[in-house]
Amino acid sequence: MMNYIYARRDTVAEVFSPLIVAGSDELACRVFLQVFGMPGVVERKDMMYFRLGVFNNETGGLEAHDPVNLTEMVNKYLDDVVEYQNQLQQKEDKA
Repeated sequence: MMNYIYARRDTVAEVFSPLIVAGSDELACRVFLQVFGMPGVVERKDMMYFRLGVFNNETGGLEAHDPVNLTEMVNKYLDDVVEYQNQLQQKEDKA
């Protein structure tokens, strides 16, 4: 099965985080949130998210490619999570 390799880059420290493996870009958004938590304002400004390659978990083969910047997609996902949390809070406040 083909999976993708992802990492978060700290643009201030100029380093990538340990690698994350996920089955799709959408799943990677969820994994980033689970692994790193909800980023604060400073982290959000300083972090970028990338797809770096492909990993075949049946053969162990790795295939690198030029990094694909997914920062906009990840930040949109994070915004959606915050919006959902706010909606839940509003429902609780009304109850």
